Amino acid sequence: MIATMPRVTHRIVPPMPDPTTAYARAVVADQIMTGRPVRLACRRHLDDLIYGPARGLTWDLPEANRVIDLIGEMPLPDGAPFVVQPSQEFIIGSLFGWKTKDGRRFRTGYVEEGKGNGKTPVAGRVGIVGIVGDGKYAAEVYTAGVTRDQAQYLWNDGKLVCESSPDLRALIDIGAFNLSCPATHSYMRPVSSEARSLDQKRVHMALIDEIHEHRTGDVVEKMRAGTKGDDSALIFEITNSGYDRHTICWQHHEYSLKVLSGAIQNDSWFAYIASLDACDKCHSEGEWQPRDGCPDCDDWRDEKVWTKPNPLLDVTITRRYLREQVQEAVDMPPKAALVKRLNFCIWTDASVGAIEMERWDTGNAAPTIQPGDDVYGGLDLSTTTDLSALLLMREADDGWLDLLPFFWCPKESIALRSRRDHVPYEQWVAEGWITATDGNRIDYEAIRRKISGYYVEDGTAKQDPACLAAAYHILEVGFDPYNATQLVAQLSSDSLTMITVHQGAAMLSAPTKDWLARIAGGKVRHGGNPVLRWMASNLVVRQDAQGNLLPDKDKSTERIDGQSAGITGLARLNAHIQEPSSIYEREDRGLVEV
Repeated sequence: MIATMPRVTHRIVPPMPDPTTAYARAVVADQIMTGRPVRLACRRHLDDLIYGPARGLTWDLPEANRVIDLIGEMPLPDGAPFVVQPSQEFIIGSLFGWKTKDGRRFRTGYVEEGKGNGKTPVAGRVGIVGIVGDGKYAAEVYTAGVTRDQAQYLWNDGKLVCESSPDLRALIDIGAFNLSCPATHSYMRPVSSEARSLDQKRVHMALIDEIHEHRTGDVVEKMRAGTKGDDSALIFEITNSGYDRHTICWQHHEYSLKVLSGAIQNDSWFAYIASLDACDKCHSEGEWQPRDGCPDCDDWRDEKVWTKPNPLLDVTITRRYLREQVQEAVDMPPKAALVKRLNFCIWTDASVGAIEMERWDTGNAAPTIQPGDDVYGGLDLSTTTDLSALLLMREADDGWLDLLPFFWCPKESIALRSRRDHVPYEQWVAEGWITATDGNRIDYEAIRRKISGYYVEDGTAKQDPACLAAAYHILEVGFDPYNATQLVAQLSSDSLTMITVHQGAAMLSAPTKDWLARIAGGKVRHGGNPVLRWMASNLVVRQDAQGNLLPDKDKSTERIDGQSAGITGLARLNAHIQEPSSIYEREDRGLVEV
């Protein structure tokens, strides 16, 4: 009798789904439209699956999926399910799935997307994972901001998640400003620089919202210092694009692009930057974001490319909303910078900038003003410790407005300003763009000597032949009367025609509009002066109910003295164009108030 062997059946186990890798493959295969930085992030992930193990990297797919699923189980505040979108699966999976032998691979996660793409809800849920689902005992998780309100905004998102979930309510005690998990002795709290309580933290996770609003790196660096004893610690930064290129956000934006492009090798830095693209030619010249006026770069007004900076378009943000934003930006140019920055991830040069810097840069050629030419001046005098500015100008025969800028600053405040404002004043002084006057207060005598040549030495009045009045035929100097009384009186006695230009709408609206129109039309020639360019990037204007435009020093991000001087001078140049008689034929030469 032949024995029969029992029949063996083999159960086929399907492979575990990998949404993180699936997203990366779809992006690289152009099945999902993204910008260049996201494509590089996805290519990096796929390459690391192959080559990462040789560098000690491992891909823990079960852990990546566990956290994605855990976050997906945390409901929205109204109780509806939180659906983790593919781009969010890639971000979450990357942060939690990649490991080294020491712990978590990515110690910093930098995410930059358009407004309304779900960055804050994801970050809040990541924080909750940190206190209940990351395998860490006594984990300290912080939502960190410059201000209390900023820090509490993100923390409050986590609080709402806990309140809407019965499972989380059973695990987490919800306090006024504390989410604590008694089982793990862990907590999530808001912390800000205002409270002066950033030191001595043992940070497991720091969630930093809107990092573009951080003027210094204090919050980020102190949170990072608190992670030194935790191999699984994570700094998670989420942000819109910014406008100030002297901030920690810009540093991290630029660093992220270098990591993604392979210029820097840093296996502990994760970056996901959703952005529009510069064309291949512009990118080869060093540009990552579109150049205005280039027909081949992505155009933020083109609906076909909106998914690049907005991966959750048609999910959490609607096309109707973006269409409305674009229309308002086109109709109201001062709003364009804000819309481009918040909705389309284009770094601008002012919070609500009045000047498109691409148009400003068309005037980098040297001005054509020659010795002996007729010129007008605009003078903006600072308080005793700030910058003062003079712009000489003329309208050239080719229709361009030529500018010659001059700046002064107290020598003893230069180093302090460079450290405090993160602006290269010391370099500008060394290169001759700013004149440093002796002492810790502005030396108006030095300004007088430069303009009219008159100065006093050993009790004797002298005249410097290298002064501006000797080099050029200065017809008028318009001035802002603030801080100007003494110097203006001296310059008037030196035979310069000084004319008060009051800084209200009646005097400034027309030249402000003309100034902006000339720049927008590419008809201002300034020689690429870096100080004046920086001030152009800072300029913000305000509009009143009557449609008047005025420079807004309160809302401008930094100094705009040179721009104010230019508008003040243009008021006098335009007045001369409208008046056929020469100033030298008038009987009221000297100090004139209008």
